[in-house]
Amino acid sequence: MRNIIFFVMLSLHSFSPLPAQNQNCNNCHKDITPEQINRFLKTHSAIERGIGIMDKGQVANYLGNYGVLSNYHEYFNNAIHWPTAANASTQYSFGLGLIVAVKGNVITSVISGPSEKVDWSPKTGSRGKIYSGDVVAPPPDETPFLASSDNPETWPQGYFDNTGSWVSTPGKRHWPGHYRIEIDKASTNYGKEVPGQFVSDRDIYSVFDDNDNSNAKGKIGIEVEETAFTYGRPYAEDMLFWDFIIHNKSGHQLDSVYVGYIAIFRPDYDNKDLVNIIDSNPNDANNNGDFVYVWDANNTKDGAWADNTAPLGIVGLDVLETPKNMGVTDFHFFSRDITPKVDEEMWPIISSNPNDPNLTNAKAIFHGSNRRMDTTHPDSLKKYYTDGAPINFFIMTGPFSVSADSTVKSSVAVIMGNSGAVPNKPDTTDLMKNLKIAQQMYQRKFQGSGAPQIPKVTATAGDKQVRLAWDSDAESSKDVLTGKENFEGYKIYRSDDLGKTWGTPITDAFGNVIGYKPLKIFDLIDGIKGNDPVFNQTLGDDSGIKHSFVDDNLINGVTYWYCVTSYTKGNQKTDSLEQSYQSALGHDTLQSNTVSVIPGVQAQNYIPPKYGLQIDTVGAIAAKGGVSQGLVKVDIVKPKLITGDNYFITFVDSAKQVVGNKTSYVLGFNLYRVSPTTHDTTLLLYRHLFTDISGDNLPIVDGFRLTVQNSPSGAESIGWTKVKNNTCTFDWRTSPVDKYKNRLDIVPETIYTIDDFRITIDTTLSGGLSAQWYDFFTNKKQDSLQHLPLKVEIITDPLNPIDVSSTTWLFEFSVKAPWDTYRKDFYSPLGWDIVPGGKGYTPGSSGYYEKYPDVLDLERRQINPITHDTMYTGLYLFTNNLPDTSYDADGNKRVKKAVAPSHGDQFTIKTYKPFRKGIWYEFTTKKADYSSYQNVDLKKIRVVPDPYIVSNVWETTQFGKKLMFNHLPNRCKISIFTVAGDHVADIDHSDNNGYAFWDMRTYNDQYIAYGLYIYVVSLPDGQKKVGKFLVIK
Repeated sequence: MRNIIFFVMLSLHSFSPLPAQNQNCNNCHKDITPEQINRFLKTHSAIERGIGIMDKGQVANYLGNYGVLSNYHEYFNNAIHWPTAANASTQYSFGLGLIVAVKGNVITSVISGPSEKVDWSPKTGSRGKIYSGDVVAPPPDETPFLASSDNPETWPQGYFDNTGSWVSTPGKRHWPGHYRIEIDKASTNYGKEVPGQFVSDRDIYSVFDDNDNSNAKGKIGIEVEETAFTYGRPYAEDMLFWDFIIHNKSGHQLDSVYVGYIAIFRPDYDNKDLVNIIDSNPNDANNNGDFVYVWDANNTKDGAWADNTAPLGIVGLDVLETPKNMGVTDFHFFSRDITPKVDEEMWPIISSNPNDPNLTNAKAIFHGSNRRMDTTHPDSLKKYYTDGAPINFFIMTGPFSVSADSTVKSSVAVIMGNSGAVPNKPDTTDLMKNLKIAQQMYQRKFQGSGAPQIPKVTATAGDKQVRLAWDSDAESSKDVLTGKENFEGYKIYRSDDLGKTWGTPITDAFGNVIGYKPLKIFDLIDGIKGNDPVFNQTLGDDSGIKHSFVDDNLINGVTYWYCVTSYTKGNQKTDSLEQSYQSALGHDTLQSNTVSVIPGVQAQNYIPPKYGLQIDTVGAIAAKGGVSQGLVKVDIVKPKLITGDNYFITFVDSAKQVVGNKTSYVLGFNLYRVSPTTHDTTLLLYRHLFTDISGDNLPIVDGFRLTVQNSPSGAESIGWTKVKNNTCTFDWRTSPVDKYKNRLDIVPETIYTIDDFRITIDTTLSGGLSAQWYDFFTNKKQDSLQHLPLKVEIITDPLNPIDVSSTTWLFEFSVKAPWDTYRKDFYSPLGWDIVPGGKGYTPGSSGYYEKYPDVLDLERRQINPITHDTMYTGLYLFTNNLPDTSYDADGNKRVKKAVAPSHGDQFTIKTYKPFRKGIWYEFTTKKADYSSYQNVDLKKIRVVPDPYIVSNVWETTQFGKKLMFNHLPNRCKISIFTVAGDHVADIDHSDNNGYAFWDMRTYNDQYIAYGLYIYVVSLPDGQKKVGKFLVIK
């Protein structure tokens, strides 16, 4: 299992790298006994339970897969924490949960106060089938994380097929939830899910049911699919969304059903809050109101929030979708003191029955003349809550019926807004702006323009440096609204405080932090650069794309976080400006673009991994099966993952290439792994495209990244390479002149060979060649032969030339057409010679100069020894044997003394040798290893810092003392003593690093006193190093 740094706190003794949470419950609950407080600290043993983290934007929140949307008392961690700069006490939610109620049976896992009522439970088999369970919090907590779109390791290795049967796929993970809905009406996929594409910057999926329903009547048979959405893009960073699909799996119709939510919001903990409900969309058919917001009555940060420098917020709940489109039908608010605790008390409130005998204080729950919808008019609020109160509320839809095996939907959003800084006068402007955006996003199926796909980042520590590498999937991202590719580049950030900040802050005009200055930017060379005209950020400087970066001059032993974001082009047109969006900066290392790494020295006896087998001086692997100018190299990115296996690369057709909306199939490659012992072969990369211009975009496989970069095709060089007298002035080329390139009515450049050719002029009476000739326009071979004063040879192997004169062709045009009345204006005379202005010259006329020169087809024929098929290879050579005066393609007159080639002159054409079928590459790898301990230099081992004074740079909290032993072998034992010889502590170093930390605690977990200490480093072979260090407090 992969243990990640960011984890939930399910007890008072857990640790989180977030700002330390305030867990002194008496700060907020002075009236509750210690026994009641202990019930807050309940830990649930259900093995299926998991946690999801919604923290991409300014709102951070934990949710569970048992009906708990948010609750600080459930996890003692982020529960509508807003904004990110706020202190750890700034939590707005002490309960937000889904309610499904049927005839008095109320299913919920969130109610007010200390309680054990938890009706929702994860669907049986969730761990392993709805989420992987492979990504967990560190021991002793080990809470697993729910399936999150940005971390495939949280996805199960299998899926449910159309019949509901589980299909196991070991080694292959599948997203268990829903994908985004296509909202482009012009698309053939409109209204359907788009496989592989997600809605938000992190979608979180879970399934729960009421199998553990605590009602005396037992379970109802409800199953709920929950998808939560969190966004890092600026316009949606102050909101969270939940989308629910509620299934009736009871086997019969359910009547008198209500669906809704209970909310327990607490701005600033002074328990003096007010509430309001409004109709956020007066133009629809539902006018009861759907947006409830709670604010601090005096709009002043009090109590635990008093020292918080972040703004005070208003927290709102917007019901976006209701079952059967009924809208909100029932809304009731009440003080915390009279919150219902059991189904018998909740049902009358949910169903709006103030006369139910189970209600002892109906007047404090039903406000106003409408028994179903409470009024929140200021006069009414003042009547009940003179100075405000800790207010909870139900907001429901019902009653309605749900037939067996059918579903209803419900969607809700939590929306935050800055309430302003004027005491007693909260400002809802920011809240209402965010509400409008949330509703627009709901209309677009929770979608909006956003950042490209987030990169998947790996980090490798070195001595005072860290190397990052990431994938290239973001570069094919498309904007969900426009359908156009919008990737622009990558920004790299470094955090020295576990993700709280990410470098030099960038602020807006009011001094608010809106971002951070990147450590490095890699962007496309496309002219989009400089400052973003819409938002205070940079768009790069056309540096070019890379997928790796080395950060140097670091301090060994310090924990650094790195985040690589992808960002969009934006729109710089003045009439349609739109900012560039980048993927969210990491708040935890659960995100695939965020890593934590500690630089340090390698173990003294470390032998790094390597690859080999016919490697040249620049690390390139030699081709087999023929000559190739393509480049194949191996870059070891993750040394610990090198397997020691052998590998080979072959080339295949039909690699899929998508450029814009155009799909084509081109030459690609396969990568295979071969076990050196069993010779078992595994296909790792199949029909993969070659390395692009970045040079490092291929996937990381088995700890290494290949460079498979093809050479150009066609002619590498062309010209006279041997001349007896003056160099010939004829125009011989392998492609048409520029004016006529890529035209359908012109003979195209045609090079279907990797052979090099040499043409030697032979003017002897018995020399030259007899060429077959061909009418290119009529596609007819001529009966006669044409004499060419040439000898044509293949010189790919210069020491063994191959004469191909007998298979050389001459192409003419409109052979049957008369010269005087037609051919002279368009084509050359029939035949070919080396006389300037002779048979090999095309004089042309206006619009036809240089258009149809004679073409020599230099061809080679070979017989396949297996199939006995004839294989043809060769190239076209365009020849125009110019006289002293001629005209170029644009009609410009040229005057230059013509020089014909002399007998024995040679004209050479060298072609590129790209990858092709029949070529392959092989290489071996060797795993990292450790040499004999006899090679360890004991004198290098030392303690830092020495002396230790109060603290050092590695320590992130006042309780995290650290001392580092450096330049160790991969394994050893470190024993620490006082100068009097008393044993203090032992450190068993066995993690293969070259360093080890000591927490400066004794073997009985007490901090050491100041003074001089002795340490002994014992190696497995018996060698010892004795040293000393000083601690000053």
